[in-house]
Amino acid sequence: MIKDDIVHKQKPEKKYFDFKVSLTQTVFALLVTPVVLAFSKAYENYCGPLSAKDGMGYFEFLGLYFYNGFGCIFDFAPESISHPAQQCSFSIIYVLLYCLALIAMHLFIEILMAHKQEDTIRKTMAFAVPITVVAFMVGHYTMPLAIGMTTIDPYCVVALIVCTGGCFLHNWTDEDEEAKLNPKEV
Repeated sequence: MIKDDIVHKQKPEKKYFDFKVSLTQTVFALLVTPVVLAFSKAYENYCGPLSAKDGMGYFEFLGLYFYNGFGCIFDFAPESISHPAQQCSFSIIYVLLYCLALIAMHLFIEILMAHKQEDTIRKTMAFAVPITVVAFMVGHYTMPLAIGMTTIDPYCVVALIVCTGGCFLHNWTDEDEEAKLNPKEV
């Protein structure tokens, strides 16, 4: 929302603005990832070698976490740390398909922006979060060992529906209509 506000007020040059957004997102991810993994170490239930996480130091856990993850994706992990039910089989295909889908989406958005189709972009992006939620749920029900949800309760379901609906409505509504309903002083 902050980015949208800056774009509407300042009209920055696109390539520099996109670079700054990407750089900011990368720095933010690098800063937040260790914090998220610290919470993950404390609260998640892991299988395999990570199940002994309580006796590990933070950096030992981090190293093993990334070693297992990249080992699963690039198929170099030894059999001693393989996941149950061969969940890692052909996982690189899913990563590549995800990356190709992102590249295609951004190319289509660039094409639409070149043709001044902001409304179409906004309406398309309204479906991004709901489609992601549906894909995750389908993945969970088709491969419950790969995408485990051990602590889902009715509050989580309600929160997921409310957040998904909010993201959808935020992107679906027309900003011009909002401006007409709530005029702001400039």
